[in-house]
Amino acid sequence: YYQIGQADSGIKYGQNALEIAIQFGNKNGLARANMVLGASNLSKSDHPKALQFFITALQLYKEMGNKIQIAKVYMNIGNVYAAESNYPKALENAIKALNTSEELGDKYTAAMDCGNIGGIYCAINDYPKAMEYLFKALTKYNELGSGYKMGQTMVLSNIGYVYQLQNDCPKALEYDFKALKMSEELGNKDNSANITGNIALVYTLQKNYTEAIEYAQKSLQMSKELGSKKLVAWGMYEIGNAYLSLCEDTSADKNNSVTTAEMAAGAYHPGERPGTVSASIPAGKTARLRLALKYLQPVADMATKIQIPDLMQLSYERLAVAYRLSGNYKKSLEASDSYHAIKDSV
Repeated sequence: YYQIGQADSGIKYGQNALEIAIQFGNKNGLARANMVLGASNLSKSDHPKALQFFITALQLYKEMGNKIQIAKVYMNIGNVYAAESNYPKALENAIKALNTSEELGDKYTAAMDCGNIGGIYCAINDYPKAMEYLFKALTKYNELGSGYKMGQTMVLSNIGYVYQLQNDCPKALEYDFKALKMSEELGNKDNSANITGNIALVYTLQKNYTEAIEYAQKSLQMSKELGSKKLVAWGMYEIGNAYLSLCEDTSADKNNSVTTAEMAAGAYHPGERPGTVSASIPAGKTARLRLALKYLQPVADMATKIQIPDLMQLSYERLAVAYRLSGNYKKSLEASDSYHAIKDSV
């Protein structure tokens, strides 16, 4: 149940399995039930409970000498600590998982472990180490063959993301497009929508706003078709961020005129003539600010409702800029206060 995102059903199933295992004294069943409960609680972001169940499972598997499962439990414990931003403990457990997997010669689990370690190093901004382990993961997946394309796709996308964080946009796009091609071949629409959104962000960094908006709109459309609220929120952010970044670009030729596409997107109301809204802000910049706000304003509420802390921070941070550029300093200050409150609480 927990593997397909039904955390509540997973908890119910895990509790029933736990009771049956206790009743019959089945240690293996007891360990498996604790794994299900740990993963289900992790999915619900109940980290203390998740950790409790995983530690119990670890002890049971150690008693049985089941090293395959021990490696998997270490990986899950590392994931809990990573979700809590306790990166030293996350790294400690992820390395234990990798060592156990390599001792067993389990290349697939070792590939996942390397990917996790790369993600942890990325989170603490150690990009050389992140790349070292991500490329180790990619090598292992490549050696495993075509049956492991999903793992290859995820690692390629993560490598692209690390390049993006280092502002190496050509390399980021190279790996993002490799990941997107593979994801589309697999028919994984969720992953394709996510990677397409990443491509939009890279194009924004490159100041290639036309491509950025195009890919962000593609990502949003895919997300809507999937019915994923999380991906929809990210897609809307990516579009709003691209329009706002264009506003921040001081090149006059980009900010003075309104494009047909911007008019079609609803930058101005029917019958409203561009250039008549603000004497101090050029018509094109007004259009892009309106479109930025059109997409960014709902994102803050959506991210708060479905609890995406990093998107909450980003949306309020960018809203503060959009309101300031629009001359609405009161709303800019409110958005800035919200941003700092969320940042301090995480």
